[in-house]
Amino acid sequence: VLSQETGFIRDYTRDPYGSYVNETGYYFNETTLFPVLFENPIYDKKDVVLGGRIDEIPFAVLKEGLSNKKIIDFTVGNQSVVALYDSKLETGRIFKSNFGDETLSFYYEDSTLRDKNTGSTWNQRGLAVDGELEGTQLDIVNSYDVMWFGWFAFNPQTEIYE
Repeated sequence: VLSQETGFIRDYTRDPYGSYVNETGYYFNETTLFPVLFENPIYDKKDVVLGGRIDEIPFAVLKEGLSNKKIIDFTVGNQSVVALYDSKLETGRIFKSNFGDETLSFYYEDSTLRDKNTGSTWNQRGLAVDGELEGTQLDIVNSYDVMWFGWFAFNPQTEIYE
């Protein structure tokens, strides 16, 4: 997988889509290299979302919205979840927010993440680092950064959260 000897004539030291920095490059226009089966104009094609699935239900959280809000609580199917923004890595993580019979609700207080239920302190990796729930780890929901057009093309039933 990591070999550059693929049998194809290609410069693997260059981004095949263009420059991240060049505002006329691939990442800054609406064109795609290939056609897609399904499109949804709710977001620009190349807006980045955190895409994932819970119980076969696809969902997407707009990364820019999460970056602004820092926390987004939502429900997929019967599962309560929370999306947390990690400014150090410029990405988000999504966790199941149930703890026993309770659904934890999170907020920031002076840049410290806490839950409203117990006042415990949490880090962006879903670990309670202080308080009544210290040592508790939230279950992570697998998700990843993906451009909107690519996610929606394969998941046209996506539930959207902002």
